[in-house]
Amino acid sequence: MPRKPKQPKPKPAESAAAPDPPRAPEALPEDFEKLSGLGCSIDQAAASLGLHVGQFVELLKRDAYRAAWERGPASADVKILEALFANATAGNVDAIKFWLTNRHPELWQASNRRKLSAAPADNPPLPSDQPSDPTAAEPGPAAPLDPLDHLAGLVLRLPDASTPLPSAAS
Repeated sequence: MPRKPKQPKPKPAESAAAPDPPRAPEALPEDFEKLSGLGCSIDQAAASLGLHVGQFVELLKRDAYRAAWERGPASADVKILEALFANATAGNVDAIKFWLTNRHPELWQASNRRKLSAAPADNPPLPSDQPSDPTAAEPGPAAPLDPLDHLAGLVLRLPDASTPLPSAAS
């Protein structure tokens, strides 16, 4: 009967050696920028990238990763503003209101709004629009429209705080 060849026994040193630790997934600075822009904490961002927090912190010590992490929130804000502006300029009334009340609250807060309509009878001139001196010269050419007026498509005339608004009943 033929003998079976002996298989070599593993060396004790090879079987006792620990396996190589898994390599950290590749993380790019762009990933750091996106995650910080989304408002992730360091723990959340590390978990999202499949990194241990210590690995994430080590990457943050590199200039490119640190700069990307710090740039993230501002980059996200710019994207949101671009989308809001695109919606506002496309005629989305809610986007227009949101933009104006947040960009120029002194002009567009609810207490300062005045209902404007196309019919002059529904929108009489304010007392402050009337000349105080009947012999005063006529005003010169109209000033160019303010960008807010252009965006809204209206010329907004806000009364002084002391001037009462006309009532809806009159």
